[in-house]
Amino acid sequence: MTSTTGLFWQGADLLSGPFPIRRWPKGRYVDLHMVLPSSHHPSKIVEPAKPGFVAMVEPTLVDRPPTGSRWAHEIKWDGWRAQAHLDHGKASIYTRKGNDWTSRFRAIADALATLPARSAILDGEAVAVDRDGRPDLHAVRSSNGRILYKAFDILWLDGEDLRPLAWSERKVRLHDFLRRLPADAATLISYVEHVHDEGFRVYESACKLGLEGIVSKRIDSHYRAGRSETWLKTRCAVTETMTVIGFSTVRGAADGRLNGLHLARAEAGQLVHACKGDKGLTADDLKQLEEKLRLLVIPRSPIDGAAERGATWVTPQVLVDICYPNLTAVGRQRHPKFVRVRDDLKP
Repeated sequence: MTSTTGLFWQGADLLSGPFPIRRWPKGRYVDLHMVLPSSHHPSKIVEPAKPGFVAMVEPTLVDRPPTGSRWAHEIKWDGWRAQAHLDHGKASIYTRKGNDWTSRFRAIADALATLPARSAILDGEAVAVDRDGRPDLHAVRSSNGRILYKAFDILWLDGEDLRPLAWSERKVRLHDFLRRLPADAATLISYVEHVHDEGFRVYESACKLGLEGIVSKRIDSHYRAGRSETWLKTRCAVTETMTVIGFSTVRGAADGRLNGLHLARAEAGQLVHACKGDKGLTADDLKQLEEKLRLLVIPRSPIDGAAERGATWVTPQVLVDICYPNLTAVGRQRHPKFVRVRDDLKP
């Protein structure tokens, strides 16, 4: 029995023969006589089926970006994590939990469908930007304004599973893939750039621009679903001193242990209800605060507009520092986190 040999390099047929050009992993030679008998014509090769929704990598939150040459750093876009699928001219967009949001992100899906590829899966963020080019999460949630897709990874392309490849190689493949976008589609879908080594400088620049932060990625990491320490997220944070106006307690606990604070900020010489904070409080913090606040309990809220059910109100005499990345659409602190009691300041 004779067999036919085909030698391919980066998708190009180096030997003559009736074989269609196929995309093989970069840098790999494939000698088809080792896998195909002469009776098996390559046109009958069945391309592996594209998987459905793929569980995403979730970055681990850290206080400072990592250092060293093994890390690259990207801007953390403040929007909706979105997985984009292309399947023979049809595009779909899925949320972090696998919900189909194609109808909400129709313009992105239509732009993706114009790519000259049979199948692909991209990981990225659906982002709406303001007039200054900064992300506006509230516009994404309400579907107002122009929503863009920032692609930072590629998991699948034309029958090839790219997840086992190193992050650095996937980024090269993603960059090359997005270069095929038609001009109109390129206004909606873009490649997320990265910087090597200079993590803290990128972080400082992101914070100065009012962005959410950065994501640092190990350049040799594979795409593995779930919480990962090869993807690290560093959030920008604003620190603000606020006044405690009340507290909440553990529901059902016999001793009524404190587990959260109701906070107000000073505006035009008056206290205005700001937020409720229960993150970042250690056992020592809770003990210190409870000793202070139990002595200051009053029957009603000390300010107007604070009607939290189940709150215990106090005379506004205790100050604390709170950090948060940015404000919500109604001016509330987003993800507030307790930092410390300010015994050195007077209200």
